[in-house]
Amino acid sequence: MRKYIVVSSIKAGFKCGIDTLWNKVTSLSDYKWRSDINYIEVLGKHQFVEYSNKGVKTYFKTTAFVKYKYWEFELENKYIKGRWKGVFSNKGGRTRIHFTEEITPKNIFLIPFIKSYIKKQQIAYIHDLKRELNKKGSNR
Repeated sequence: MRKYIVVSSIKAGFKCGIDTLWNKVTSLSDYKWRSDINYIEVLGKHQFVEYSNKGVKTYFKTTAFVKYKYWEFELENKYIKGRWKGVFSNKGGRTRIHFTEEITPKNIFLIPFIKSYIKKQQIAYIHDLKRELNKKGSNR
């Protein structure tokens, strides 16, 4: 099979400090606000595993981490392999995020579905994040 890579990006703005948003996104212990995750297991300083609500284990390895600016990691589970990049910026009292995933499906039969699956996950993540920050009163 020829290597097939799906690239999907999402951007969002939040009315909160960059530290608030950064800490929420990068926390491996505060994940109950996420609708897609059952549990996160920290394996080491740069490695962790997310257990989805459907029982899928996804392994992550941080490859870049610049506080309040950039987080990047490799990811892999039984269906996909790839990389995630998150860029954080603040301008005029609004904090912006730009998340990009580059994903390769491990099975040729997943190719027709992978782009919409990744986009659906990204939208759900942003929705969960906005709901959590609104609950805390730090986002409008």
